[in-house]
Amino acid sequence: ILHFLGAVAEQLLVPFVPEHQPVFGVGIEVKDARQVFDQRTRELLLRLKANYLAPAMHPVSTSFNQIPENKLVADTFAIVMGSTHCEPLLLNTASEWDTQTMGPWNYDKNKEGINRVLTQRVRENSPYENVYTLALRGLHDGAMSTTLPMHEKVRMLQQALLDQRQILAENIDRPVETVPQAFTPYKEVLEIYSNGLELPDDVTIVWPDDNYGYMKRLSGVREQRRTGRSGVYYHVSYLGVPHSYLWFSTTPPSLMYEELRKAYDTTADRLWLLNCGDLKGSEMQVSLFLDMAWDIGRFTADNVVTYPARWLAGIFGEAYYDRLEAMTREHLRLAFPRKPEYMGWGYHWNRFDHNCEQLTDTDFSFTNYDEAQRRLEAYRQLGARAEALLHEIGDEARPAFYQLVYYPLRGAELMNRMTLGGQRNRWYARQGRAATNAVRDEVQRCYDSLQVITRGYNSLLGGKWNHMMSMRQNYDGVSAYFNLPHLATHDAAGAPRLALQVAGEDVNGGPDLCPPRGGRGIDAVPGARIRHPCGGKPARRVVRGIHVADLVDGAEPRVQVALSGRCRESPQPTQLGAGWHRVLRRGGRVEDGRVREDPARRPVPPLR
Repeated sequence: ILHFLGAVAEQLLVPFVPEHQPVFGVGIEVKDARQVFDQRTRELLLRLKANYLAPAMHPVSTSFNQIPENKLVADTFAIVMGSTHCEPLLLNTASEWDTQTMGPWNYDKNKEGINRVLTQRVRENSPYENVYTLALRGLHDGAMSTTLPMHEKVRMLQQALLDQRQILAENIDRPVETVPQAFTPYKEVLEIYSNGLELPDDVTIVWPDDNYGYMKRLSGVREQRRTGRSGVYYHVSYLGVPHSYLWFSTTPPSLMYEELRKAYDTTADRLWLLNCGDLKGSEMQVSLFLDMAWDIGRFTADNVVTYPARWLAGIFGEAYYDRLEAMTREHLRLAFPRKPEYMGWGYHWNRFDHNCEQLTDTDFSFTNYDEAQRRLEAYRQLGARAEALLHEIGDEARPAFYQLVYYPLRGAELMNRMTLGGQRNRWYARQGRAATNAVRDEVQRCYDSLQVITRGYNSLLGGKWNHMMSMRQNYDGVSAYFNLPHLATHDAAGAPRLALQVAGEDVNGGPDLCPPRGGRGIDAVPGARIRHPCGGKPARRVVRGIHVADLVDGAEPRVQVALSGRCRESPQPTQLGAGWHRVLRRGGRVEDGRVREDPARRPVPPLR
């Protein structure tokens, strides 16, 4: 293990690069290209002051040990090699285990066969610097023997870890207590550990987060006394259930600091491992993770929130700091309640009888507190600011700005507009609104724009980062959030009709647009009497037909109506003031384009 002055004692700083298709899978399968990539990756680690790499373990990617030269390249750059939580003793079980020639990956049924392969791997790699993972899970990050009762799972894992420990003792010419070893209680393994699994005292326990940035467990009093101490396995990108996030990272620095500081304060100072996905989408988070690993004491809850802007200002110039700070803060704030990858509102891999996740309406409301509208407006402003700064930045820095700032901010804006616009389009169609088709067309434009800016990213600098961004996420094709939402078309017919929708009422259509708690709805047509127990809530004008109507809450007790036979309803309805009900409860009449109060008619009592 390498020791760094100024760093945590005996610390390994680790960006873990999963090689997801198409970026690090299909894109670099040619051997020569793969070796160049591995060399560039090691150079990057040194520039970032990282000294440990745990390659990915997916069937679509070439395993580290399939190219013998990889070990030499890593050693040349003084990079310590390791493996992930489910890869025992540097064996990539996802792509290297062949059940036809090696037998089943089942420790109860094929213990000798498994240990024979692990022994060979240790012999091949022991001349180099490694951290050996003690593990036993299913192939490709799955659980093993899930039907066994818990005490049998503890027994089997305990035996496997002891056997792996013995393999290290027999094949490495040094005391086994001095051989770096790590154990990560990830997913179901944490439950097995908590049910009585015993670890040698010198093994480092690498505590995982929940895949979404929250640590699941930290060292207790007894574990803090272990000589192996502990580490962290942290995610700023994730592939798996219940939903992946692989596009670009929006993990907030404040969350990273809060969770990693707690871990550090409870002896997680030996090995820090970061799952950073395809790397380009999480560059800021990678830098922050490594900076905190080196000197977490220089960070506080107050200054960590400005890290993205300070990091970017160091690239583009201090003159842009204030604008970058406002933009990055807003970007992370908007993504915190719902990441761009989660706007489809589906559940990854929970597909049931479908080929991919099924997109659903979001929980952002168009009827309560203008929640969805305010989110969309905030994103529009954010995208516009990123667009303006893109054109202002110098030519030399523009490609970097495009991929570090413009693409994630504009992409998040378009993803939200596309998804929420699709939700609004379907809702409008159920109501029979004239604006249905206009909203449909806007959603299509957002979808097309996402394709355009993604092609722009991949074509920067002659294709330097080609394939690094893709609107098709996951190699198995089960995510669908980036697809064009289902859109509806409304064919308006007949004379235009004016209707009102009261805030807080989620109206889906029917003969009356706005049915109030069992009563009649509001459907303002010439001569119609209007009743509604709105209690002074704001209302929106809604057009049913092909014309547009604008209602203005005037100083006089009337609501003016302007009708045009050529215009369509705007997707942004005009909002009426809270006093509209005082007029419309009286059952006014339409006269010369105006709905007038009739003083001779008695007020209609509120419905209860």
